Amino acid sequence: AEQGGGGGGRVAFYYAAGVGHSPAPRDRRRMIEVAERVTEAYDALSAAGLVQRCERQEARLASDEELRRVHRQEHLEQVRRRSEEQRPANGSVYYSSEADTAARLACGAVVDAALAAVAPGGPRRAFALVRPPGHHASRDGFEGGFAEGGCFYNSVAAAAAAARAAGVERVAILDWDVHHGNGTQEIFYEEPPLLRCVAGSSARARRPSFLDRTRVCCTPRCTPTSTQAPARPPRPGRPTPPPRGETST
Repeated sequence: AEQGGGGGGRVAFYYAAGVGHSPAPRDRRRMIEVAERVTEAYDALSAAGLVQRCERQEARLASDEELRRVHRQEHLEQVRRRSEEQRPANGSVYYSSEADTAARLACGAVVDAALAAVAPGGPRRAFALVRPPGHHASRDGFEGGFAEGGCFYNSVAAAAAAARAAGVERVAILDWDVHHGNGTQEIFYEEPPLLRCVAGSSARARRPSFLDRTRVCCTPRCTPTSTQAPARPPRPGRPTPPPRGETST
């Protein structure tokens, strides 16, 4: 987001790798949400000289107030408690002793990046390279849990809400991922004027726990559309199957 004058070509850079948040050795092989996702990206950006051209900013912990704009107090307490317990991995989520801290640092960095980009006289451009991710973390949770898909707090949702609270009238979120960001969608589904677009979703990556209960749209108050994956092209020599819900005769 950009607003106001000033800033020129300055870019504020926020980095929170959450290296202390790692899966237990027994879960390491099946968990893809690890620190290397971010540390290797940082190394590549640094080797290209891009980090050095930015204004490095310190990441800070997101406050309860910032998180409660998009999550329930119950959500915050559950993540904190399960982090202290170091709850074993369950499905797509694992809790380390640093899970809550790492997620709050990531969220605080993204909130500050958004606010820096719209502040009068600020850099006008900001980039946050952080983990853990956030776009599966919703307001209502699912099956008794709030964290999902490696996500504890929805950083981009908290950043959008912070920008709105600061007086920004229009916010756009571009979610570029192989998984659908169901948490961000649920949080803002009834809140115009926020534009949320999804790009890069893969049919193979769609999981029932993430998608079967969601509605897909990219504009506020749009007509809900089906979450079913697009039909795959038929294999050579095989007839095209009928659409779902229909039968062939």
